[in-house]
Amino acid sequence: MAVISPAGTREGPRAPDRPRRREGGRARRARRWIPYAFLLPALVFELLVHFVPIVLGVGMSAFRVTQYQISHWWDAPFAGLGNFRIAVDLDSPTGRSLAQSFLVTLGFTAVVLTAAWLLGLAAALALHRSFRGRAVLRALFLVPYALPAYAGVITWRFIFQLTTEQTRTLAVGLQSYSTEADVYWNQIMAASLVVSVPVVAGFLLLQRFLVAGFTAGAVK
Repeated sequence: MAVISPAGTREGPRAPDRPRRREGGRARRARRWIPYAFLLPALVFELLVHFVPIVLGVGMSAFRVTQYQISHWWDAPFAGLGNFRIAVDLDSPTGRSLAQSFLVTLGFTAVVLTAAWLLGLAAALALHRSFRGRAVLRALFLVPYALPAYAGVITWRFIFQLTTEQTRTLAVGLQSYSTEADVYWNQIMAASLVVSVPVVAGFLLLQRFLVAGFTAGAVK
């Protein structure tokens, strides 16, 4: 059947539309799992790097492990919650040292975050308006991001130089669980878990505000 176009020209017969072939349920399910298949290597890597050491640390904290048993720590005597009682015992030297290091780390974190927030706010207000040399100043603010390894080395060197009891952070304070004769890995793991509880609790309470801040900063 001939068809007359809107312009008045006569067109040839139009081929009938072919019915679309419906995609089978198996094909739809296979296509749905393709994105997850691409994410699977990253998920496995995250599990190996983060969660496996956490599980091993939790298990090791329940045994009396010494440096001679570190390769087969599951054969060490079972201690239960004894290592955690040592970590939170403020009457012992190691417990007082851990509490002092935690307070120093808390103060150090508050000072660094406050200073970074104030500097970032000042830089944002200063670079908000256009002026000569603004591109150069913006590039200078990106220098720390271009040198992450160098900045990390400087930061850790500064932290490990704080060796006095009044200034050492948790990274240095955990060294009090090691002596020249032995390294108490079980107590180190227990103390690490104890000091991680406030951090995880604070993150769970503030994660809604953190996600909202990241989202607001990503959308212009």
